[in-house]
Amino acid sequence: RNAFRWQPPYSITKADLDVSFCGLITQHPIRERLAAWSRRQKGLRIEFRSTKQSIYSVDQKRSAQMARDNFDLMLRSRFVLSPRGIGTSSRRFYEILAHGRIPVLFSDCCRLPLESVIDYDKFVVRVPEGFLRFTGEYIHEFQASHDLVEASTLARQTYLEYFSRGRFRHIIETSLATRNS
Repeated sequence: RNAFRWQPPYSITKADLDVSFCGLITQHPIRERLAAWSRRQKGLRIEFRSTKQSIYSVDQKRSAQMARDNFDLMLRSRFVLSPRGIGTSSRRFYEILAHGRIPVLFSDCCRLPLESVIDYDKFVVRVPEGFLRFTGEYIHEFQASHDLVEASTLARQTYLEYFSRGRFRHIIETSLATRNS
């Protein structure tokens, strides 16, 4: 079972990495560019893990181990890279929120749910796809203008209120209510 479902993640202040990513980099070219970016960075502690296979293409035991490794890496990080996958976004974004970490979202066309209700700018670093080489600057700017503990708490609260298991009805009702106003 996923640890974040059963217990709250530990404080972002205990994270020993600035930035992390774990995933299949061949899924989209932006992921390959992020791998190259991570190797050039000097001012951030980064761990970038490229998996050889998709979590969906391996047996259940291997998939569970890959998920545990990914979640452990997230908990060790303040910021977690959230590049698009095959579509315009990735499930990783919601896993990052669940862990109370700050997602670094790379997508020019991703619309996040309930943007009229949720102020994502309080806990999400948004990097336009064409500005990937400035990711470090976007992260440093976020750190300078936000309290990381507060942002982490807000990310986790947002996940629990809107996106956690059993909250689907709530998100539909909120979406309909904001559409009608």
